[in-house]
Amino acid sequence: MTKKAPIHTACGQPMTKRGKRPGTGVQRWYCAGCGKWDVDRGGETHLGKNLRKVAPKVIVAAAHGMSVHSISQVCGKDWLTVERRLKRSAAEVRKRLRTETPSVGSGWVLVDLPAACHEIGKAAIGRKRSTYRLIAWKVGANAAQALESKLGCPPNSPAPCGPISAEQAWLDRSLGDSPRKWVEARRRLRIILAHSNDWVLGKNLDV
Repeated sequence: MTKKAPIHTACGQPMTKRGKRPGTGVQRWYCAGCGKWDVDRGGETHLGKNLRKVAPKVIVAAAHGMSVHSISQVCGKDWLTVERRLKRSAAEVRKRLRTETPSVGSGWVLVDLPAACHEIGKAAIGRKRSTYRLIAWKVGANAAQALESKLGCPPNSPAPCGPISAEQAWLDRSLGDSPRKWVEARRRLRIILAHSNDWVLGKNLDV
């Protein structure tokens, strides 16, 4: 069955399917309305059979919003194994964040934490080539001020878009519907941060 063309969040126009990037499973899409390119980095395109270890598959799938049950089916592991890998990876990111924070780069955009987080807060999203990356997040009424203080600079002006920004849509997709409470959502946010900033997790650990 042919996949339905996605709607470009920046202008609301349907996109045109283009070829995949050489050597990867990343599907490219082109928007004729505003002349922009986008890519489909969904878990299905990343969970190839050539990957040697299960751990990277779990991280990639979790960073693209797949539930524990879906990851276990794709990876051929029981859900307890997947859950344990996610907990260990999130703990590794938490430890690393004590001494390291992703760089701001060319700037960042302030978005709301998705409703699935069950917590009011803000997240800082930066640009990463043709997609985005999670830089940091804070919860509470003063989350925006806390992020600006943490990152050392104010956010960029919001990009012109429809009712929902492209950065907000990316974070919503990355988190997915799997979090049922803040503890689980925070675990996913840590994994999204690590994956979108190319942090290597559990390199010497088996699932």
